[in-house]
Amino acid sequence: MAGDAFPSFWPQAGLWRDGNFVRLWVAQTVSAFGSRISRTAWPLVGFLTLGAGPAELGLIAAMAAAPAAAIGLLAGGWVDRRPKRPVLIGADLARAGLLLWVPLAAWMGWLDVVQVTIIAGLTAALGALYGMADLAFLPALLSRERLVEGRAKLTTADAVVEIVGPAAAGALIQALTAPIAILLDALSFLASAAVLAGIRVREKFETAARAAFGADMALGWRLALSHDLMRPTFLTECVMIAAAGTLGALYSLYAIETLGLTPVLLGVTVAVGGVGAVLGAMAVPRLVARHGHGPAICWSFVLGVGVQPLVPLAPDDVVVGTIMLMIVQFVGDAALTASAVANIALRQAIVAPEQLGRLSAVSQVILGVLFPLGALGGGFVGEALGARAALWVAALAMAVSPLLWWGSRLWRHRQP
Repeated sequence: MAGDAFPSFWPQAGLWRDGNFVRLWVAQTVSAFGSRISRTAWPLVGFLTLGAGPAELGLIAAMAAAPAAAIGLLAGGWVDRRPKRPVLIGADLARAGLLLWVPLAAWMGWLDVVQVTIIAGLTAALGALYGMADLAFLPALLSRERLVEGRAKLTTADAVVEIVGPAAAGALIQALTAPIAILLDALSFLASAAVLAGIRVREKFETAARAAFGADMALGWRLALSHDLMRPTFLTECVMIAAAGTLGALYSLYAIETLGLTPVLLGVTVAVGGVGAVLGAMAVPRLVARHGHGPAICWSFVLGVGVQPLVPLAPDDVVVGTIMLMIVQFVGDAALTASAVANIALRQAIVAPEQLGRLSAVSQVILGVLFPLGALGGGFVGEALGARAALWVAALAMAVSPLLWWGSRLWRHRQP
């Protein structure tokens, strides 16, 4: 079919006739829109609504990620031993309830940094649980041969939302305040849960009794580090997550206070990254078909991290600075999205579906440990030396991280 020869985001491709996949796509797209608003709003709640400085922003970002480590340690096997759809729905409903508190507390005058930190942490923990179930759920809906196409379509939708979500977030925050913008994220989770409830699929899951504490996590680490195709990407994932912690804590502050962007312009800048991510996700099936999984993962990643130093290189000029940030957003998001989609599809093809929850738990532990360290470290460096210095450390770490793949056969691997 033409849709298979030239995989596309548009509805002529075969997966759009699969009702279960379409429901999953709609649920994740709606939720992703709200999450983009919330992601933009969290740091702005901190320093625009509550007056937080770089160290406090680093603490908020750190505490938002730390619970993912506990979820990864405790819940990987739990997810593998039960159907994933109820886990996805429950995580959506719980996150909606937590986020609804933010606008209510702001309206009542009760909101403070402590509440923001706690709510961000709990929603991140539920997001980690959702992510573990999500990784294992797609193979229940699609055959192995359609995983690249399915992951590409989901990621493309996510990238399209990246175009609209941050720009909408900037406008909403500027017009209505950040806490009110978070209300939309809560509503998006409710809508996502309602759509997921309509999926009907017979899932495979592990029926063995609950393993001893630590055994599930040990299996996850063995899966991640013993396979020579997955080990390199897990190593670079460590570097990327630590660097992302610094970026997540200080990027908005740097863009607005150092470069002079407004919240709306910041949202538009991030949205440019969404355009790049759309193109990157749409290109994955063709890149994998032409060059193989390994080269698609590796060379896209090299390009994506190679442009990151342009962020701290941006001058204190709103026009030139915005242009440079937009270049990084477009090129970096396109390349890193392509690499990530190919990498996730490779992991889903290599690992048995009933073990994917424990593999995903490894990523959640890495996220929960290294993202907070990156955020805290970036916050303290930013407090002492300025946001630009902290962003230099993060950008250079990302740029040199492909050296961890030296000699790996991933560079030339073609099929899972």
